[in-house]
Amino acid sequence: MQEAVEHSDFVICVVTDDGGVPGSGYFDRPFCLKELRWAIASGKYVQPVIDSADKTKIGQLMDAAPRDLQGLRSVDWVDLNRTDARYFNVGVDILLERASAGRPLEIHEAVAGLAELLERVKLSDLLAKAEKWCEEQGAA
Repeated sequence: MQEAVEHSDFVICVVTDDGGVPGSGYFDRPFCLKELRWAIASGKYVQPVIDSADKTKIGQLMDAAPRDLQGLRSVDWVDLNRTDARYFNVGVDILLERASAGRPLEIHEAVAGLAELLERVKLSDLLAKAEKWCEEQGAA
């Protein structure tokens, strides 16, 4: 995981709350924290993403973040609305703009297929797979 983060052009973190299960929020998961720290230490651009339903909870979510990750408060988070494909696509467009802003042309090309991929994959399915993987790694 560390090598993948260090060799990436940017990192997208999908931040969630604990869903009513204490200790299962994004900032409670050791591997999520490690990835963020590796990204920051490597000088990677980190773009937080949140479900639009949680947009008003960003401050609350950041309160759970360790002190060394509080810099994410200064990043303009992208919210994805999963209830309407049009709004979801707008969120993806914003995400792509942010992730590739100021990056070389190859980065723009590298993220060009991300919108299509995100349209094909339901975010909730992706989050479920990520949570399962974290559990398998002993991070749950």
